[in-house]
Amino acid sequence: MFVLGKQLLVRPDDTHRLRLMIPVFFSLGVGEVLGISSSTAIFNVRYGVEYLPLMYVLEAAGLLLLSLLIADLSGRMDRSRFLRVTYGMMAGIVLLNGLVLVLSKFFAFSLWPVFYPILLVTSMVVFFQLTPLIWLIALDVCSTQQAKRLFPLMAGASTIGCIAAGVIGKLLTPIGVEIIYLFWSLFLLGGGYYLFQTIEYYISPLKALTVEEPTNLKNSIVSIYRSRFLLGMLSLLTLIMTLYFLMDYQFNTVARITYNDEAQLAGFLAIFLAISNVVAVVIELGFLSRIMSLLGVGNVLLLVVAGLGCSFIITIIFTSGPWALGAVFISYLITKIMVNVLGEPSYQLLFKVIPPQGRDGIRFLVEALIILGGMIGGAAVSALYSAGIISMQSMLVSALLLAIIATFVAWKTRGMYLNELLRSIGNGVKDLSENGAAFLGRYVPSTFLTQLFSFLHHPDDRKRTLALEIAEQLDSHALEPRLGDLLKDSCADVRRSALKYCLRLDNTSYHQESIMACCMDEEPEVRAAAIDLWPVLNLDRHQLYQALDDPDSLVVAHAVTAICSLEQAINYPKVIDAVKRCLDEGETSAATICQAISSAGLDKFSPRLISMLDSSPQLRTAACEALGKLQICNSIPRIIDVYAKGDRDFHKVADQALIDMGEDAVPILLDEINKQTDLRSWLGIIKALSALNREDRHSKLLIDSCLQRLEQLAIFKEVPSLIKSLNYADLANVAFLRYQEIYSLQIEGCWAVLGSIYDPLVVSRVRTASQDEDIELREISLEALSEGLVDRRLARAMLEAMVSPATIPKPSADIVKAKLKKAQSLDDYWFSAISTAALSRLEGGNTMKDREMLSLLDKVMLLKSVELFSYLQLEELGLLARVARLEIYDEGTVLLQEGQPNSNLYVIIDGHIELSAYSAGAGVNATIAVRGTGDTVGDSSVFDQSASSLTAQIILSEATLLILEGKDIHRLCSLYPNIAMGFIKAISGRNRKLEKMLITMA
Repeated sequence: MFVLGKQLLVRPDDTHRLRLMIPVFFSLGVGEVLGISSSTAIFNVRYGVEYLPLMYVLEAAGLLLLSLLIADLSGRMDRSRFLRVTYGMMAGIVLLNGLVLVLSKFFAFSLWPVFYPILLVTSMVVFFQLTPLIWLIALDVCSTQQAKRLFPLMAGASTIGCIAAGVIGKLLTPIGVEIIYLFWSLFLLGGGYYLFQTIEYYISPLKALTVEEPTNLKNSIVSIYRSRFLLGMLSLLTLIMTLYFLMDYQFNTVARITYNDEAQLAGFLAIFLAISNVVAVVIELGFLSRIMSLLGVGNVLLLVVAGLGCSFIITIIFTSGPWALGAVFISYLITKIMVNVLGEPSYQLLFKVIPPQGRDGIRFLVEALIILGGMIGGAAVSALYSAGIISMQSMLVSALLLAIIATFVAWKTRGMYLNELLRSIGNGVKDLSENGAAFLGRYVPSTFLTQLFSFLHHPDDRKRTLALEIAEQLDSHALEPRLGDLLKDSCADVRRSALKYCLRLDNTSYHQESIMACCMDEEPEVRAAAIDLWPVLNLDRHQLYQALDDPDSLVVAHAVTAICSLEQAINYPKVIDAVKRCLDEGETSAATICQAISSAGLDKFSPRLISMLDSSPQLRTAACEALGKLQICNSIPRIIDVYAKGDRDFHKVADQALIDMGEDAVPILLDEINKQTDLRSWLGIIKALSALNREDRHSKLLIDSCLQRLEQLAIFKEVPSLIKSLNYADLANVAFLRYQEIYSLQIEGCWAVLGSIYDPLVVSRVRTASQDEDIELREISLEALSEGLVDRRLARAMLEAMVSPATIPKPSADIVKAKLKKAQSLDDYWFSAISTAALSRLEGGNTMKDREMLSLLDKVMLLKSVELFSYLQLEELGLLARVARLEIYDEGTVLLQEGQPNSNLYVIIDGHIELSAYSAGAGVNATIAVRGTGDTVGDSSVFDQSASSLTAQIILSEATLLILEGKDIHRLCSLYPNIAMGFIKAISGRNRKLEKMLITMA
């Protein structure tokens, strides 16, 4: 079983989805054969095939009514309930039909004739709505990458269901077609059990995550009416659906004439559906992507209408005689393949050129209109034959004429589509950059390329970049004739993209001169891209080594990578000298060459890379990434030590670096997890071990580590409320801030562990639900996991941490002391300091103002009360507090002098400072404001050390100040960008207040 799963690219986190969804798709395939074939056979024999045109109209009306009902239900119910009710309603309709048929058979009573149209219409409507519903659920429970792996398997399960149903249908033929139909309802009930389980596990916890804005129907109608492209597409798809229903009518008519017995007819229909589904899946899995890549969307639609025309030509030639049934069998098979397999994914891609904000509304409206129009159109033409107005031959000729018209419309729509594609590039529709190859295919008109290349020099960077991305996706046969001109283009971005495109060509020798010219280009990005082509061109290696002397480190880095990729003898001393030179040239150069060190596998530089972990943030991050790719496991302890003082960018890179180390890193990480007291370092280890947790080998250790941390968190959770009960609001606020930081980090580690022992996508979605404002939804989301999907202990502990504590009576002083002493003994510096300060106050210690020396915690509390520092976390405040110094100044001391540079930031602990400025009109210094306790002075000039616009002088008495030197602030902002971001947020908030004041005054 493991080998089979490996062959099918099934991963461990896929198995649960497959166990649930494969039975659902199997029942869908069974229903398509058993249900549709049996209901069609019963209607054709007992009611009459001549009424099929009327049935098409009724089916269209039924689809419209059911669609409106489903749309109404979707707006009234949460998503999980809506899916259950919709599926249950449709399965109930089928079950009711089946019971009526079986009861009439066993009790030998005649059914009212009106029942048979109801049977056919409800069966067809249910099937048409059931299929997209199930695929919608499959799309909800799979990520994009999982969908690529699992959707073919799900489609295969449906096909196997079709084949199995064909066998079942043949075996059950002797006992009656009524039993066959009833089996459809039984399979739907069985599939429904697994479908409801899927909804319970994957969708129920997410019921309030996504709130979609209702589609504005009026705007969608106006958009379609005003767009020639959308009107053309609507006309084309309506014609295609009309031809589809005409062929469906022709197939059923010939089959009914051939088989008078309803059981034989049902068996024939079951065989056809089984064969058509097998052919469809073979094409989908083996050829569809190649066809789409070769032809593109517009040409595929031309192929579809051409195929429909050929199918009607076959039926016209063999409309009578012994070959009639075989001809219509093949023609209908071609029609289903063209419309369902080739056509549907192609016209879905057409909607990508529509701006996202209006796309969904237009798509739903167009799909409803084409089904309705196709059914009515097919019914109108076939009704002429049923009424005896035209012959069968005339009906088929009429259909062929419609196919010819559809071919013309498809050609015109293809042209409008290309124009719309160009217009979408002008509008910057990002989807085009991701699907350009599918849109265009190999056969791209030269006029389109000319217009596309006109965007390559557009002044709007977004449009130019989008055009470049689409050009890079074009098939080599489309762009190759213009490659020489692109390599000589005046725009550096175009030249660089053309060089990247050369990498996809089989032979670039005839562009050798242009590529060599790019190696001498004035832009380093172009030279670097040209260097990448050197090994492919098999040119003189001496010229490649000359690139090692390039003045730009980016070119040197690409040259190092290219040289080390050669299979021939490599001049390593020259390569190493070039790398050393770049490492010594400066931060940017060293960071760039780090990428080449890892790409070339130059692990001899690992000691240098490890030493760079103590450098600037840019070098530290680049070195960490390179160490990970080189898998230098002895660097792991050093990376973890640096993790504690790194910024978020470093954390992101370090997380991936530890994972890149591979299985050899696991023993070191397991050893480190018990040594680390720093919470951020612990989180980095947990993330790495969770990602490397193959086959759940370390799950118990990871869970135990999380539980141990959560036990401490439960103690920390009480501290803010305990201190608040003592009326120490300042300490309580700092304690709560620290608790939030610890909670955030520990819960993130727990989610990482949950993702390693269960489906990461489900865990990610439940995590999002757990952060919802609705506390009930938060609890339900984690309860869903604790009820059997993951480790119950960890889920319950997380749930307790997430739920707000219940209001309890004010504890006694002895209880508060005992709990604060317990928190004081834990290994978190800040909670220990906060608890110590609270106990000191409780025992009569001095307040902040009474003490001559301020502790680190005192400084943090003081900074936190200042607006400028309000967006910083506790540890970031601690970094600033460590470089802040306390000073007492006498009355009259001038801190800032107007017109003189300022290099300090002052926070007033006690005292008053007068702010004044020289008034040219009065000839004296005018007082502007007086600052007191908790205010700051110098914050408007300390960041750029510019000349002060004010004079600041201590008045009334001496003043106690907390001083931060500008050079320390600059250094910390450079090392910890989050501190700089906090200052930016605070200054932005101050500017917003100033703007509001000016607006009010105006």
